[in-house]
Amino acid sequence: MALNKSTVWAKNYQEHGSTAQYSIWHCIMMLAKFEEVKVDLDGFDSKDIIHGEKDFYTFMKKLYRDMYANPELYGIPAAEYDEYMKNIDINKIHANGHKGDVKEAKLRNKFQQAVQFYPNYFWELGLAADEICSNNYELVISKSKYENVLKSFDSLHVKKESGQWLKALNNNGVTINENNKKCYIKCKKAPKMFLGLQVLLTAPESKYKTENKPKYPCACISPPLTATPRSTAYASNS
Repeated sequence: MALNKSTVWAKNYQEHGSTAQYSIWHCIMMLAKFEEVKVDLDGFDSKDIIHGEKDFYTFMKKLYRDMYANPELYGIPAAEYDEYMKNIDINKIHANGHKGDVKEAKLRNKFQQAVQFYPNYFWELGLAADEICSNNYELVISKSKYENVLKSFDSLHVKKESGQWLKALNNNGVTINENNKKCYIKCKKAPKMFLGLQVLLTAPESKYKTENKPKYPCACISPPLTATPRSTAYASNS
């Protein structure tokens, strides 16, 4: 017997602490088992590339696990949505998809944007990057390109909250240094992770590389990884 929408919401809320945490948990569950992928990147040893794949995969997995345990540190309004949902007729809302209650849709979109920001930010960084330093594995991007990356998240709500989201990344070891109109981005906890990001971006052109990114919060470490094994097969439940 199918559960009604009210029962499903209550179940997710009770089992995970909040609907936002259920969404984060779902991202973690989408990760495929890690598999190293051998690709050629000019100027880098194959062992370093595989190390980079593991670094990026491990970084994202730990990020989402910590996000699940501490959503407030990642700018995710976990309580706001559920407090509202406790006092409305959920089945009535879902009678017309998500169109029945503007406030419900706005609150849901608010926490979903926060969850999705992190992989989408790295995806946009990787696409805009000029190079990876061969000596220290920093990602190099011109200041103007980096500003354009931030502008891609410039909706009213995202612009307001992105400072806290970037702070969360800094707390996880991601730092940005500016010098001579260039930005140098590295991660102390996963030094070669931007090599792994570049491997993701070498995936064959397909709907899995492009269409899935906005659909899935973990798109840059999940659907492409399982669907295009040539260069994106490293993500995980392990």
